[in-house]
Amino acid sequence: MKKMTFTALVLASALAMSACGSSEPAKGTAGGGGTTEVTVGTLPILPTAAIMLGMDKGFFAKEGLDVKLETGQGGAALVPAVMSGQMQFATGNPISLLQARDKGLDVRVVSSYTYDTDKGVHAVLTRPDSGIKTAKDLVGKKVAVNTLKSMGDLLIMDAVKKDGGDPKAVSFVELPYPNMEAALKSGQVDAVWTPEPFMTIIRKADNPVVTYPGVASVKGHPTMVYFASGTLVKSKPELVSAMAKAINVTMDYA
Repeated sequence: MKKMTFTALVLASALAMSACGSSEPAKGTAGGGGTTEVTVGTLPILPTAAIMLGMDKGFFAKEGLDVKLETGQGGAALVPAVMSGQMQFATGNPISLLQARDKGLDVRVVSSYTYDTDKGVHAVLTRPDSGIKTAKDLVGKKVAVNTLKSMGDLLIMDAVKKDGGDPKAVSFVELPYPNMEAALKSGQVDAVWTPEPFMTIIRKADNPVVTYPGVASVKGHPTMVYFASGTLVKSKPELVSAMAKAINVTMDYA
């Protein structure tokens, strides 16, 4: 059997998992005329601000949802909370969910978003004096990502390979996004991988972009998904449908 490339694997798997998600209008409100409280796990990145905007605009309340936000470091860390019922929904990247599925966990995509831009929504940045100019220059260097063995390191390794470098020779360190600028400045790491708003903050400190790995590796790939447990999808389909509608309306508005 012909092996799938990294690009094909990510896109095909993400699309397959997204089959249960929908942007179709919800058939009814989550609470049947009342209000249902839901906890949503988020990351300290720009899309969370969009969700807060949607809450302020009443998009979730219109669907009968009273949303409470809790912040995590990465999608992989939020999966256990969703599976245990501690959170009803959470956000992450497709890789985290593929890994969860591979472990036998029944996670379902509620809504997914693709940012198809030339610059991308996440970048690898370095110090101006690092000598790192392109992706292949990351070989032998230490790069910070928010979670190991997830979207960050996979995309970076693919970008390095396509630039003629050895992806296995890149060293990755796990750091929360808010800590990356200080780690870069102190020399704890040689480069960092981060989305907005930290990408702009770090660039404003005169730290150049090395590569936009999402564009270099798989331009147009799904970058963010909202997910729930299979148990919740089966037991409360109207709740899930209402959440999907509210998220889609919110993201389109934002």
